[in-house]
Amino acid sequence: MVVIISVSSAFVSYASGVLDIVKCPAGSLNHAIYLVGVDNCNNWIIQNSWGLTWGTKGFGRLAPNNTCNICLAGGTYTTML
Repeated sequence: MVVIISVSSAFVSYASGVLDIVKCPAGSLNHAIYLVGVDNCNNWIIQNSWGLTWGTKGFGRLAPNNTCNICLAGGTYTTML
C-alpha cells in the first residue's frame, strides 16, 4: 500500500539498516512510499521510488511506531508512485 511520510536529510541519505528518525519535520508529509510489510523486529519495510541506489536496492526499514510521521496521514493511498 502507498503511505505518505515526512522526508528529512537522514531519509534522503539512507543506505542500509533501520531508520529511526524521531524528529521529523512536523506537519510536512511530503513523500509517498510503498509500505510492503513488517520484519520480525516490527520495523516497517518500505520501497522508495528513487531507484535502486537508495537504501538496499530501493528498499528500506523504518523503526516501528511513527517514524517519519508515517502514522499521521490517516489512511492509505492507491495512486502509483
